[in-house]
Amino acid sequence: MSFPLEPSAPFPLTRWSLVISSCGQDEAALEELCRLYWQPLYSFCRRSGLNIEDAEDVTQRFFYDLLRNRAELLEGASPDGGRLRSLFLRVIQRRIADHRRQAGALTRGGGKLLSLDTEAAEAGLQAVAPTATAEQVFDRQWALSVLQLALARMEKDFAATGRAHHFAALSPFLDLGSQERSYETLRQVLQVDEVSARQVVHRFRNRFRRHLRSEIAETIADADEDAIDRELNDLCAILREG
Repeated sequence: MSFPLEPSAPFPLTRWSLVISSCGQDEAALEELCRLYWQPLYSFCRRSGLNIEDAEDVTQRFFYDLLRNRAELLEGASPDGGRLRSLFLRVIQRRIADHRRQAGALTRGGGKLLSLDTEAAEAGLQAVAPTATAEQVFDRQWALSVLQLALARMEKDFAATGRAHHFAALSPFLDLGSQERSYETLRQVLQVDEVSARQVVHRFRNRFRRHLRSEIAETIADADEDAIDRELNDLCAILREG
């Protein structure tokens, strides 16, 4: 089964629609998509048994085709319930199989678009349990990438209004672990009492959750509230398991 590359009706441009429709030619948005997904895909290649050089080659080729030849990249790909991460996972599995059949015959260095920080990706792999499957590694890196992107958007919003120091003081309170954070430093930065500081943290967490839901909505075909809830629950479960 292949995806239609022309939409039957206009729809909002999301990451999902950008990938499956030939009408999406926003290179900046596609490049952001590459930054979001390169480490999950590279990590999947590595945990699937490819060496560093081959994993980088396959990952680079995936994104080269995403930006230059999406029709061929998605040919025969299953929609997998309309989740972009599932679609990408299925496609990269096929690309790894192709790479192995060709015994690494892809042109080395051809089609490189991204500067991949493979050293950081390798460090991330070391932090994952050695028993984790390639799929589990992919899911965890995906979840972390979504969190980082949502956090980066919030940081940009705060910086744009001259409150970068507020963001720096508030961001540690997004830790979902059981550790209790001290409000003393935050009170000093915000110049408020502890009750007000706790209210600010509550609003900050709610704002982050909205950013997170917005990022998730970008990557699923039917982004209704129930679908977003399911994907958000998956993301939280993945992080807890990690």
